[in-house]
Formats: sequence, C-alpha cells, structure tokens
Amino acid sequence: MSKPGDLAAGWGHFSGQPQTLWLTGPGPDRRMKLVGPFTFHDTRRGKTWTARDGLEFDGASIPRSLWSLSGSPYTGDYRHAAIVHDQVCADHPREGPERRAGDRMFMRACLAGGCSRLQAQLFYLAVRLGSMRTLFDKSADVAGLQEIWLDGQPPEATYDQAVFADIGRDIRASDSRKAEFDPDQAADEIDAMLASRSYPAI
Repeated sequence: MSKPGDLAAGWGHFSGQPQTLWLTGPGPDRRMKLVGPFTFHDTRRGKTWTARDGLEFDGASIPRSLWSLSGSPYTGDYRHAAIVHDQVCADHPREGPERRAGDRMFMRACLAGGCSRLQAQLFYLAVRLGSMRTLFDKSADVAGLQEIWLDGQPPEATYDQAVFADIGRDIRASDSRKAEFDPDQAADEIDAMLASRSYPAI
C-alpha cells in the first residue's frame, strides 16, 4: 500500500498555510476565524474550492459523537481539508447535492493533506453521517446541531457510533483487498452501505 506522502501529490494542493485567529467566548473555545482566503485545488475535478476570508469555523463537520472514533478538530492530516469543508457546510447546511459534492471533495482533500486512503474513507463516512443527520432537524443550523451532542450520549449519537463502527469494519476489509484506489468508487460504496441502514430521526 502506498504511503500517505506518495498519495498526496496526485489529489490536489492547498494554497499554503491558513492564517487564522482563535475566537473566545462562552463555552469551549474551539472556533477560529480565517484571515484571508484559503483554497484547495481539486485535481480530480479540476475545481478550486475556497474558504473565504472571515469564515468562522470549528473544524467539526465530523459529529462530536464520532471524535473518539474518527478524529477530533485541528488534529491530524485532515486539518486543512476540514477548513474548506467547513465552508461547504456553512454555505449548504442541509444535506443535498452541493453538500454531497463537498463531502466527496473532503475525501480527496484529506488525501492531498497526507491522510492514508483508509483514513480518508473513514473521514468521509464521518462527514456523511453528519450531513445525513441534518435531514432530521429542520430548525437547528449546523453549529446548533452539533451542540445537541455536547452533553451525554443521546440515542442518535449512539446510533451514529454503531453505524460508524459497523461500516468502518467493512471499509477496512474492502480497502485491504484493493490494489488500486479510486475515491469516487470508494464514496459510492460507502454511500451504498449508508443507504442500506435505516436512519432514525432526532
């Protein structure tokens, strides 16, 4: 299997290091503000995705209930990808075609950032779970939706963890058998696995 560094070059590139400011306020200080635009050029699609100057983000489009399983904000090789993906979530806070395209971009951006192909697939699964969850709360915005998971383990968070662990096992098994890796095919397979589970409402 290729090393992350070997994979990164073919998927795209970021516009350098993002310039950010920490934001402080009531509660945990997890939010940051982007100072100047930050971009990811998606080589696979020939498209540049831009996180705009002034974007306030928390890197947490992965649901908090999955942080212990997939990764928490601002850690690991997916940090740069998370900034651009947070802009997609801000622009498209509900599940739909644009949000799905952004989730797929996130997998390729994770690869460009140095994640292994297995890590990138697991991160994709995590953000898809987060996107699907927006279908079942019509009133809360994305930030508000994530706050639902801050205290305790409500049923939907436990369900997300169970689905992530279950499909994650299938992803690991499938990835170990692949000599070549196509992120679009991998995303199709993950989407099909998610579609086969009945997803509960909040």
